[in-house]
Amino acid sequence: MKNNARILAILTALTLIFRLVYIYYSWSDTGRANWIDDFYYLSMGEQIASGNWQPISAGKPQMIVGPVIPLLVAAFILLFSDPLVPFFIFNALVTSFAVVLLFYIGKELFKEPVGWLLCIWGILFADHFKYSPHLLKEPLLYLLVPLVLWLFVKTVNKTKSKNLLFFTALSFALLIHTDERFLVYFPVLILGFLFTKPFKLNEFTKFATF
Repeated sequence: MKNNARILAILTALTLIFRLVYIYYSWSDTGRANWIDDFYYLSMGEQIASGNWQPISAGKPQMIVGPVIPLLVAAFILLFSDPLVPFFIFNALVTSFAVVLLFYIGKELFKEPVGWLLCIWGILFADHFKYSPHLLKEPLLYLLVPLVLWLFVKTVNKTKSKNLLFFTALSFALLIHTDERFLVYFPVLILGFLFTKPFKLNEFTKFATF
């Protein structure tokens, strides 16, 4: 267990270095040339940072994306004036930590060797690099989706799972406020929980009404 934690820490650190190096050279080479939706998130964040909590854009009377990324951009503007470097570092961090979650998902669902394969895949996955020098939701989604899955699996496998259920719900709420399209999976989570723990319905209903 300690060896696994040590190896994961080393791999995460190396992954972070790889991401940061890629960001540096990619940004130096292309800058904003590949930006599309990034400008929308930047505009929403700038308006929120200036005190406008109902940001708009041309032809759209209200914000049409989940609030997490615009709020994150606004927070970085208020803290650092320029949100780009902090946001790029944030992207590198979340996609680096995602490899740890991939390991534990593989280990929990299958066996430890599968966890290591998923971990290596996460380190090398091209999109983890591609979206790092952007102001987009994808890097955070690459963390939140496996986080929700891992917490859900832990919840259904544990006898006493009230705390895990709370964190599963919290992470899923963060996920759907980053990308609202994931709301369609809410019934899947509920049914999955009830089918795997049919005798825990009272625990679930007590938690839901707490």
